[in-house]
Amino acid sequence: MTGNESQFYAMDIAKSAYQFGQQDMLEKLLDSSASEDDVDAVTYPFSRVGLWWITRKEIVVCDRPEALHYDPIRRELHCEDGPTVRWRDGTSLYHWHGRSIPPWIIEEEYGVKQALEVANVEVRRCALEKIGWDNVLKSVGTMTRSVPDPGNPGQRLNLWKCDGIEEYAMLECTNATVERDGTRRKYILTVPHRFANPVAAAAWTFGTTVKKYSALARAT
Repeated sequence: MTGNESQFYAMDIAKSAYQFGQQDMLEKLLDSSASEDDVDAVTYPFSRVGLWWITRKEIVVCDRPEALHYDPIRRELHCEDGPTVRWRDGTSLYHWHGRSIPPWIIEEEYGVKQALEVANVEVRRCALEKIGWDNVLKSVGTMTRSVPDPGNPGQRLNLWKCDGIEEYAMLECTNATVERDGTRRKYILTVPHRFANPVAAAAWTFGTTVKKYSALARAT
């Protein structure tokens, strides 16, 4: 999506209820006898810009992005080969299926080990998804055990040992929450190398015991 179409879509996702309320306030502040042209003169500029807000002493206005990319099915900001949002001054934002990510995930080459070292679990998931789950699992080692996930009925917990990595193992699991398009996000979590039981590893990520995790109706 580019050009005017992307700019108007950017306007749709950028304007908050707060901004619409301020625009409505400006219209109401006009005298009731004001002509339609007078109303347009005040409100029209705000329909042609990006983010804006009003303070007691000034009005701050931002330009619209020159480019915007999104997943039309999930209606989330997403681009696999560049920034999702870019302004004319070069300022850019990067997203992976709606999740804000650092630029290196898209712009740089990296391996599974680097992705697994990302502290934020959501950013880590995005980095691993960019590599591809099949490529990730083929490169890390061997699945040692697979069991049903008691906290996520119908899904499984898979424990992987990482070749050449002594510090941790990997727990492959599936999100209990279904996405808008009907899919479920997969996660690979790093867990201490000592775990041999996937359920114990999952319980550890929740900070609870195996008994309590197994009794959950659904882990979220």
